[in-house]
Amino acid sequence: MPLDLFEEAKYSESIGSIGSHSHNCYEILFVKEGKLELKIDSKSYIVEAPSLIFISKLEMHHINVLSQKYHRYFLCIDSNMVSTLIGNHSTLSILTNRPVDFCHVLDASQFEKEVDRIFSVAVSEQEEKGAFYTQRQAAAISELLVLVYRHAPQLFSNENEKSISIIWKIRSRIEGNCREQISLSQLAEEYHMSVCYLSHLFKKITGYSVIQYLNMCRLSLARQLLADTELSITEIVYAAGFSDTSNFSRLFKRETGLSPIKYRRKEKNEQ
Repeated sequence: MPLDLFEEAKYSESIGSIGSHSHNCYEILFVKEGKLELKIDSKSYIVEAPSLIFISKLEMHHINVLSQKYHRYFLCIDSNMVSTLIGNHSTLSILTNRPVDFCHVLDASQFEKEVDRIFSVAVSEQEEKGAFYTQRQAAAISELLVLVYRHAPQLFSNENEKSISIIWKIRSRIEGNCREQISLSQLAEEYHMSVCYLSHLFKKITGYSVIQYLNMCRLSLARQLLADTELSITEIVYAAGFSDTSNFSRLFKRETGLSPIKYRRKEKNEQ
């Protein structure tokens, strides 16, 4: 049985605001009808249909619906599968490229019908799971990314394919091994770069330093453990790769606005 490209692929007309959260996958939304307030980390947007929204892994985001109707498609894309099925990291860079001036929202009015068709195909393939459905979904995503690139090339990294591919591999390694001690010098030696150049390249493409990204991955794991297990805070600190409780608590509250204990209580109450 093939592995799914999408962790979730749906069309929805339900109305309801969504509190601050993040996903361990890439998310693309197509707002077909409606208006909403969107907050992603420190950025705020007023989004009106038709619009595309690109949210990277680990980005904290909050949605507040402002209209009586809210019709949208949403795709949650597995990072490993999308890299395997779509080998061109230059087109995939919109999912990870986060320089300071990056805009998560794109007006899709000039190509709305094409976008609607592509999302419809992606969702129907997920529901029906016919022969080679993941390949057809990958083709749909590839078509969408090319379409977006032609209208908004500034949303993609302008680095060469080799550099983007290396940073993608490093990100994947950090995400899969965030409990371990990963040093910039170790990565630089492995990929035959100077520490300075690798640090610059990683920040330019992702918008984060290597240490910032490592901490984001660890915080994401900690949130999962707080919500889904009964481990103590101290146990979670070390299970997520942090070295001490005070540093963990400070970072956690800065990123989520809640202490680890209050976050756990909120998540348990919502389950």
